[in-house]
Amino acid sequence: MQHKWRIIDLTRNLNDGLITTASYQCKSRVDGRFAVIKKDDFHLGSKSPDDSDFIEYNNLTEDTVLSWVTGSIDVNTIQTNNSASLALLIAEHNSKTEDTGLPW
Repeated sequence: MQHKWRIIDLTRNLNDGLITTASYQCKSRVDGRFAVIKKDDFHLGSKSPDDSDFIEYNNLTEDTVLSWVTGSIDVNTIQTNNSASLALLIAEHNSKTEDTGLPW
């Protein structure tokens, strides 16, 4: 099982570049054939451009924002839920007795 975390969007204040929301996803895959994606938004706490750890918008990296998100959410629960959903998806696929489609 492979779990890949990504930041898929950011919301920021245009006047000061402060990030207010990070949209993220965890894509869990098995065998390159089956995948489950959990998407959500993470609302960042109140920060200020005057804070010593403030990073300018143009200097942000995905790794930095991912560390903010994954450091504040329950990563293990999301990965466990994705794994359970994948197991169910695979079991349903393996128990199919009919299919649709055309041979050409």
